Amino acid sequence: MRRKSFLVITLSVWLCLSLALGAAAQTRSPQEMLLDQIGDFSGIYSGEFYDKSFGKGQLKITRFSGSLAQELGMNLQGAIIDLDSKLNTPEKKMSVEMQVNLQGKTYPVRIYFDGDKLILDKSFLELVQHMLPPDALPPGDIQQLPRYLYLQGPEIGNLWKTMSDYRDQQMPSEFRELLRFFLEAIPSKYFHVTPTKFTLELDQTGWEEVLYNLVEKVKNEKERFAGIIADIVAQSAPPEVMLPGAKSPEEMKAEIKADIIRSIENAVKSGDYPTREGVRELAQNFRLKEFRYQASLLPGGAKELKAAWIFADQGKTLGELEVHSSCEGTRSNFQGTTNLKLNLSLPDGNIRVNGALTSNVSIRGQKADSRAVITARAVDEKTEELYLDAELVAESISQVDPEVKVETPKLTPENSLNLTALMPGPAPTPVVPGGGVIITINGQPLFTEPPAFIDRNGRTMVPARALAEALGCKVEWIETNKEVRVTKGDQVIRMYIGQSAYTVNGTTQKMDTAPIIVDDRTFVPLRFVAQELGVKLDVTQKDGLTVVNVLTQ
Repeated sequence: MRRKSFLVITLSVWLCLSLALGAAAQTRSPQEMLLDQIGDFSGIYSGEFYDKSFGKGQLKITRFSGSLAQELGMNLQGAIIDLDSKLNTPEKKMSVEMQVNLQGKTYPVRIYFDGDKLILDKSFLELVQHMLPPDALPPGDIQQLPRYLYLQGPEIGNLWKTMSDYRDQQMPSEFRELLRFFLEAIPSKYFHVTPTKFTLELDQTGWEEVLYNLVEKVKNEKERFAGIIADIVAQSAPPEVMLPGAKSPEEMKAEIKADIIRSIENAVKSGDYPTREGVRELAQNFRLKEFRYQASLLPGGAKELKAAWIFADQGKTLGELEVHSSCEGTRSNFQGTTNLKLNLSLPDGNIRVNGALTSNVSIRGQKADSRAVITARAVDEKTEELYLDAELVAESISQVDPEVKVETPKLTPENSLNLTALMPGPAPTPVVPGGGVIITINGQPLFTEPPAFIDRNGRTMVPARALAEALGCKVEWIETNKEVRVTKGDQVIRMYIGQSAYTVNGTTQKMDTAPIIVDDRTFVPLRFVAQELGVKLDVTQKDGLTVVNVLTQ
């Protein structure tokens, strides 16, 4: 099973490469794909588009129905998003203003990039709240939040490095190295170069050979392969890495690289690593029908990729994937199209999936127009139940503008909040699981089971019910949203498992740790509960133990 999973991953990566070549048919001169010449990236857009420009676009969800759409609880059919964007890479600023029309209601949404910050107008949360089920968002009244919410970190700042790479007509280095790695697995006999034309062509035999070469290359150059993948993942780090206590990009990169190397070594040692016979079996289940990339070496000459795979299982044909991409012209006078079609019957049931992508790009001077249509349909062929029928239409216009001005909001403590305060924080873990902390209330011991402990953030964690009742509070547990509610008089404190944000009478606050469940007991940070209830803490050390005396008098 692990061998098959590894092969499927390898195949998926190759399919991504074929789509990259489809983009290359529109973005790179063919000789630059030769192994020793990968470097420059001649984009279909000139560097000026990535320097200073503005754009307008519209997304339409013309169809969105079926039982799957109903289960998601999202009524998106007829939704329209109008976009207005501005980019100024030298100043590291970008703004995107959207008018989202959903179910007859319009939501103005503004998103900004400013240096290493991603800034959202809180109207973004209002839109998400409308789209998702009630318990899918962090708790609390959105209206109580300040106007702007933001994330900050080097991962966001990487956007400007990418923009600079594109502006300088350079493919980002980590992707260039990945493409280089794959191309090295293709024997030179499948490349054909004449004075006017470059061709890469594979048949089924070549497909099997390239797949096996790639599998062997990953095994023999595992350090290099793992490093490339780790670089890509670290550069594309999600917002979670900016949470307090999360790993840095370098730590994440080292961990991912070590995990990949360890997985490869374990697969080889256990005999689960793909063999030539296993690769051949995979290639038969994903048979190559056609793979031909051809490019004129003349300036502005035509480039074309045609590829198709047949999906099979135990000799039975399940479906087909087709890719056709072509273009012609220079960056100032360019026309390109891409078409992708997928037809597939899932092997474990009666569901047939059909999907398609059609896109067109046209560039005239410093203006670019594009249009894309994506469709997806899934039907149970036996019961005729419609699972999904969806269509998305996207259109955009981009224009170089050397005088573009990008206005971003000036953040202050009063008008902004770091989004990490609303995200699940790292789960606290006991430093001394069996105790190490003594809790007293006005000098009288408070015995709890399990005992209090100090988490990795240095905070004393105590069982919520025992603490609250000892302080004369009412405590409630709301299972649906993992809420701990502590009430004393007219004061209501709401805390949530795994979340550093909490509310006091509807006002959102933030702590530097988060409630946790240990042995079916809910633990909360003592200091934050105490300060909200107006009680004091006296902390001392005795015989190697931490003694926390809660003073209510």
